[in-house]
Amino acid sequence: MLLLLAVTMAAYGRILGHDFLSTWDDNLYVVENTAIRTISLENIRTLFSSYYVGNYAPVQMLSYMLDYRLWGLNAAGFLATNLLIHSCNGLLFYWLLWKLYRNRLQAAVAAALFLLHPVQVESVAWISQRKNLLALLFFLLAWHGYCRYREAGKGKIAYATAVIALSMALLAKSVAVVFPLILFLYDLCFPVSGRRLRILDKVPFILVAIAIAAVAMNSQLPGVSEGGGREAAYHGGSALTTLFTMLPVFCRYLGMIAWPVSLSADYYPQIHLTPNAAVIGAALILCITVAVAAWIGKLDRRSGFWTAVFAIGLLPVSQIIPLVTLMNDRYLYFPMLGAAALAGIFAKLLYCRIGEHRRPLYYLFLLLPLIAMAATTYHRTAVWQNDMTLWEDAVAKDPGNSRAWSKSGEAYVKQGNLGEAKKAFESSLELLPDNMSALNGLAAIEIIEQDVVQAEQLLKTLFRVAPDNSPELVKGLGNMGNLYLLRGEYAAAEKMYDKGLAINPDNGDLLMLQGSLAVVRHDLEKARRYYGRAEAVKGGNAEIAYQLACIESLAGATDTSLSWLEISLQRGYRNYGNLVNNDELSTVRSSQKFTQLLQQYLPKGMTIPDKPNQTVAPGGHER
Repeated sequence: MLLLLAVTMAAYGRILGHDFLSTWDDNLYVVENTAIRTISLENIRTLFSSYYVGNYAPVQMLSYMLDYRLWGLNAAGFLATNLLIHSCNGLLFYWLLWKLYRNRLQAAVAAALFLLHPVQVESVAWISQRKNLLALLFFLLAWHGYCRYREAGKGKIAYATAVIALSMALLAKSVAVVFPLILFLYDLCFPVSGRRLRILDKVPFILVAIAIAAVAMNSQLPGVSEGGGREAAYHGGSALTTLFTMLPVFCRYLGMIAWPVSLSADYYPQIHLTPNAAVIGAALILCITVAVAAWIGKLDRRSGFWTAVFAIGLLPVSQIIPLVTLMNDRYLYFPMLGAAALAGIFAKLLYCRIGEHRRPLYYLFLLLPLIAMAATTYHRTAVWQNDMTLWEDAVAKDPGNSRAWSKSGEAYVKQGNLGEAKKAFESSLELLPDNMSALNGLAAIEIIEQDVVQAEQLLKTLFRVAPDNSPELVKGLGNMGNLYLLRGEYAAAEKMYDKGLAINPDNGDLLMLQGSLAVVRHDLEKARRYYGRAEAVKGGNAEIAYQLACIESLAGATDTSLSWLEISLQRGYRNYGNLVNNDELSTVRSSQKFTQLLQQYLPKGMTIPDKPNQTVAPGGHER
């Protein structure tokens, strides 16, 4: 077990130097989530009564709350927790197999495969996938509790613990809904001598699974919460076309487990509307796979159980209930239990069949693939370092993926490289002209570059394809408001911002834009109100604190302005040129505290350039 921990830490250790992924949900779950920043009954109530990024996962959010208490907004702390939970899952899996088979070699091989397989990197190296790790942690704890209950014959405490643990798993991620089915098969394949198969003791697990899964399914409906994970309709328009599409995806999953290369953060499988050659070929491969699994089950019911675990683990992500994404590495986190256990069984059988003199060769045969997997996992973790490395890799793996190009554009924008961002958004739109994210991203750049005609054309296309009340529509309304602002049409700009806020009253970006517009119109009280609301929604944002400092400076409230300025610097505001050159801060620049703040936060040896020419930029105050 210590060896498993050591190898796992070595394979994943460098994720502790990674950043939050602001283009891939970490900003919504953690960075901009004010509810996780203080442990209080009110915030806990908020976590249990809110949906986040299309998910109802209060256990996941509670874990972030604890992380924030320990680490603040330090990504390394959050990732360390991910790595710890993944390691615990591997050890719980080892322990379960040891109890079932009493063979350390078999348990160790299976646990090592589960811990070190490269498809697991996404769940461990992505802070937002904490829900996957927590769901399996409590899933395995529930399984262990049920084992104790079954072995004891009564074991009321163990049984109650199992039900509570399953509830926690479901409150982390609804994929744990398969637990009652796995228990039923477990009782069939691992019967206890003198104990008949029971149905009634599965009922509490079934009721808990149905109740919490129903809430989770509702949370993922489009329009219920931003980033909903469910589709309103089947991919391709029907359940049959979705089945045609998923058959090759299932084959790719089998291939990824056997040969984990070309892994990506985002896959874009082809939608198959008819049973073409790819679909028929995949169906044949899957039929052979099922036949082999049935043969294994006939030979040994306990081995057949693990083939069933693999298949059952895929059920929640098999598009029976349509999900937005068809395929992901993280979808294999639960099924990997079945695949890893089968590998452990194979390792034990091979060990028993070879002679004593061949044991050294056997261990070499066993270690080489595990070492190769650990090395591949170590290499794969580098991809998840930041937004730029993640989407550069995704685009390189699949240049035809419109969504990956759009995310790459967002990463370039974050980096400040608008030229490359523009190219990325254009590449996205060449592949998918109706890509709403790319339309918004490119329109925002055109507005900054003051190409009014092109920006307006892009936004008209967006409004034609964007669903009512969708997040991309809200973002588009903000961009259209910026376009009107660029033209000096303040009333029209305010109208666009108001439309967006009518759809999402807590949209921090729109609140900031309204605040900036109010400053331009010299309504400082209104600006203060809007930025105050933005601060409540996106607390911890350095830009909001800086803009509030500017507003208070314009209002002549020097002390308040300096307080907000200090808060912005503490939060990481690093546009030092603005501190010295922005006329809005002229009333505080002569104060001693302002000089002290510069001395404290300005990097040593850095000089501030002379005041540049002012340009018009949406969201800024100076015009």
